[in-house]
Amino acid sequence: IMDFDCMGSALCVDRICRAYGKQGFIVSRSGGIEKQLSNALDAYDDKLAGRHEFIDDHEASRMLRENDLVIAVDHNSPSQCGAPLTLDRAEKIMVIDHHRRSETFMENPLLVYIESSASSVSELVTELLPYQTNKVDISLEEATLMYLGILVDTNRFKTRTGSRTFETAAQLKKLNVDPIEAENMLKESFEDFYIKTNILKYAKVYKGNMIISAVDDVNVISRTLMSQSADAMLNIKGIEAGFVIAKTSDDSVAISARSKGVINVQSLMERMQGGGHFTAAALQREHMSVHELREELVKTIDEYLKEEEDQHEGNIDK
Repeated sequence: IMDFDCMGSALCVDRICRAYGKQGFIVSRSGGIEKQLSNALDAYDDKLAGRHEFIDDHEASRMLRENDLVIAVDHNSPSQCGAPLTLDRAEKIMVIDHHRRSETFMENPLLVYIESSASSVSELVTELLPYQTNKVDISLEEATLMYLGILVDTNRFKTRTGSRTFETAAQLKKLNVDPIEAENMLKESFEDFYIKTNILKYAKVYKGNMIISAVDDVNVISRTLMSQSADAMLNIKGIEAGFVIAKTSDDSVAISARSKGVINVQSLMERMQGGGHFTAAALQREHMSVHELREELVKTIDEYLKEEEDQHEGNIDK
């Protein structure tokens, strides 16, 4: 599901390619897309249309030739790719990502640039701009979407934010990014506000410093609203991690996990065949109920806490 960081970084990489006279295509018309990003792209449609070519997976796979380069941004696992046909046919692949290298890593890439300490891929590619020998033309609209990629992935500069993140934001501000306009693009509708309020209705404190909200099996909720609700849980005093479990389609159920940094939600999700970052992670399952996934999550948390406790006691003994 394409988000602001994925699209923002793709736009930047495309402009870098074009600065060297290479024809670029963004494979974005296949796979999912977040609602707020979709609205932003609609608003910028006229401005972006003449500067980028947006195509789908089938078009890209048919066009792909031996010396073409496929650049995967904001993911490093084939299972997360919105263009599986193109990826399967590609002979030359490059990966730029800020997620930890997954077990199902893309096969034989030419170049890998993964920095899990970075806030976002938009941060990484923005840092590349000053090092280009050719001038890269980044428009206001492109810079705004890149800024939004950083803004969303850091939960408005609250998590995974280092000095480099603010330096990158300052660099984008020099391109005339309007932070107020960016914030307006993230504003939610009353319907979304109502759904998030309903998600929190199911929230229950677990182990004193965590919240798990397991929504019923009737409501189908977007991944975006799930992650935003998990983020909101971290604003509650004394809460170190938040988990939202809900159906994302008729036959899929997912977990969105967020942490302030004490609890490693990446480790928790990886134990359940998911993934992500230390402070933001997720997973999705097919043909499973919300209740079943909640029970598995609770068991995983208990095992994780016991291992942490045993390790702590072992360090004391040493």
